[in-house]
Amino acid sequence: MGGNGSLTTHLQKELAEKKVPFVVVGGKSIFERASVRDLVAYLQLSIRRSPNDEAFTRSINQPPRRLPKDKVIPIIKEFLDGNTMREEGDKLTSITFLQEAAKVMVEKNVGLTTSRHNALSEFLAQIGTYQGKLNIMSLPDLLKYLWKETGLSEFYKTKNKVKASDNDEDDESDDEDDQSVGGKEQETEDDDDDYGDECGDESDSNKSGAVKHALLKSVVTSPVKARHAEAANPYKVERVY
Repeated sequence: MGGNGSLTTHLQKELAEKKVPFVVVGGKSIFERASVRDLVAYLQLSIRRSPNDEAFTRSINQPPRRLPKDKVIPIIKEFLDGNTMREEGDKLTSITFLQEAAKVMVEKNVGLTTSRHNALSEFLAQIGTYQGKLNIMSLPDLLKYLWKETGLSEFYKTKNKVKASDNDEDDESDDEDDQSVGGKEQETEDDDDDYGDECGDESDSNKSGAVKHALLKSVVTSPVKARHAEAANPYKVERVY
């Protein structure tokens, strides 16, 4: 298959739902887009009994919440290196994950500015709320809930509008100059096309089968195996230049 964006999105969904292997040439699989990876990260934080450093790092400032991960994550790691134990009543328990270290930092109010401390406290509280929804929602409903409540829906909707506006301005400029440009549109991790609208507005439960299958597969792996999930992805993506 070739092409980008929403032109092949529905076809990818149908093939994945029916477990038909396919190759995307010159573009990304829907399951490799930034918006889907962000949603998977929140889903992992919502259902894992043990924290997940990869998911925590990806989600901490996505969408932006005054917690730039290039600045905040190193601070949390430094705190974790120097504080491997925490007190819980009369017991001492080990701290091995970034999320646990972040929780201790919030409790002790150390290592961060006031604004970042407040933002981190709110983020950890949100994770707790999402975990509470796990036992009362089906997977499709939980995905839709997370897509909206995390702010990802609004974030990508705004981002796509800005991208579309920029593209319109570029087209107008080309028309004025009587220039014609050929070639394929390039795609990056941030090219998410219309996935956000599909996730939020999809009413046919059968259409969400492929997304449900792929997301659940990536979520149920252990924290160690999660790092290798991409290598195990059956929906191989190849680029041809």
